[in-house]
Amino acid sequence: MISDEVFISELEHILKARSIKKKQRTEDIAYAMEHVSIKLRDDYLEYQRGLIPKKERIPCESEEQKAFVAWFKKSYPGVVIMNIKNDNAKQHDIEMGIHPGASDLFIPQLMLFIEMKRTKNYKISNEQVQFKKYIESTGYLHAFCFGCEDAKNLIKTFNKKLIK
Repeated sequence: MISDEVFISELEHILKARSIKKKQRTEDIAYAMEHVSIKLRDDYLEYQRGLIPKKERIPCESEEQKAFVAWFKKSYPGVVIMNIKNDNAKQHDIEMGIHPGASDLFIPQLMLFIEMKRTKNYKISNEQVQFKKYIESTGYLHAFCFGCEDAKNLIKTFNKKLIK
């Protein structure tokens, strides 16, 4: 069974990740603690630990990206793959060169930008579409990849160019 402290911590982490303001987070946590059952907390913990079958859960974008990068580094040691910081760009970030809509990954040897997406329930923002158009207009390649397997299949088409 999960303790109240752990449950509160997890709930606050989720609400914070969704950029919910601190006052609203506090209210949501208080409400949840008053109304949540022990069974619900146990189900939540099992879900977090992966005890609920994976077919019921769609991996998030970051999980897909981590799996792909791990596969890429193992499959093509020495070939550079870079992460591009692009989340929630604020004015200060933009002044530092962070660009809203920039793709998640860049592989210089292929001149390829990759925007990772979930396999289902994904969203492509207008900024991402505009970034893709710009990148392609400069002669670079750009791809939206829907999950790790999609990205692997894309890279396998470049196999000869990567193994030199």
